[in-house]
Amino acid sequence: MVREFSLLFSRIFGVFFLTLSFSLRAEPQVMIDSANALYEKGEFAASAMLYQQVADEGYQSLQLFFNLGNAYFKQEKIGLSILNYHRAWRMDRRDADTRFNMEMAKAKIRDKVISDPDPWFKRVTEQFLSLTSSSSWAWFGLFSLALGLIFWILLMSNRISFFLGLWGLIFSLLLFALGLLSSFGKNQLDQRVQGVLLVTQVAVKSAPSERGEDMFVIHEGIFMEVIEYYQGWVKIRLQNNNVGWIPESTFEAI
Repeated sequence: MVREFSLLFSRIFGVFFLTLSFSLRAEPQVMIDSANALYEKGEFAASAMLYQQVADEGYQSLQLFFNLGNAYFKQEKIGLSILNYHRAWRMDRRDADTRFNMEMAKAKIRDKVISDPDPWFKRVTEQFLSLTSSSSWAWFGLFSLALGLIFWILLMSNRISFFLGLWGLIFSLLLFALGLLSSFGKNQLDQRVQGVLLVTQVAVKSAPSERGEDMFVIHEGIFMEVIEYYQGWVKIRLQNNNVGWIPESTFEAI
């Protein structure tokens, strides 16, 4: 009797938590579906509010950020639209729709910053590292190391020819080094702080203070890299390598 009661209780307990976990997973999608319906009706402000609420609660997906960028773009909120297109693009740099919409939004920016082109090997390296996460590169390295250990055992036990075993061991170690370096490089890329200006315009200062000299003015939607934080100010670098300080409250990190 006690055993049957315990079994029944465990089943009820399991069903309860399964239902709870399903409802928690389903809730963001329900809100996204509601936001999609509002967007289709042309209620862009209301749809953006729902999308933003889902994002603020920690839910992330390419489609969420892409739709949020579209909703802000329809309201002429260029900074917020570019910010969310960048967030979507980071999740999949091969997505053509995100890239196209982001370029359309960037065309509305007042600042036409001509980027200093990166060396070709830097662009290729960053695209290669972006194929997967830093943890996946680390697992690739560990798998290669295990493969090298297998070749070593086979070589020492004379179960494989010396030539094949030696080259298999060297190749595995090279793959291990590739995985280790790629994991480190991807982690460095992920730690970069980049952002988008969200205010209409701001003067870039020579120092982190209102008393600093105005060097140039930037406008909403411009993309930047953050070099340093200091007492409510951030030192930024633009794509043309211009550097200066702006108030931290004027931009949002991607």
